[in-house]
Amino acid sequence: MDYWAGIHNLGVVYLNGYGVEKNGARAFEFFSQAAQSLSPISLRRLADCYEQGIGTLSDLDMTAFLR
Repeated sequence: MDYWAGIHNLGVVYLNGYGVEKNGARAFEFFSQAAQSLSPISLRRLADCYEQGIGTLSDLDMTAFLR
């Protein structure tokens, strides 16, 4: 419950479609929640979403900030 690693892993599941249909918006949502822990792993995944426009509009300024 609210453990960043579990939330992060849900993002990975939706990003890659492991057992579910791929859903960039859900992946972005979970990575955003997990990144609130300031975990470098989740921050990096969230930066990737902003860079590639996965589940959100591409935002290179936000990408640079998160990296």
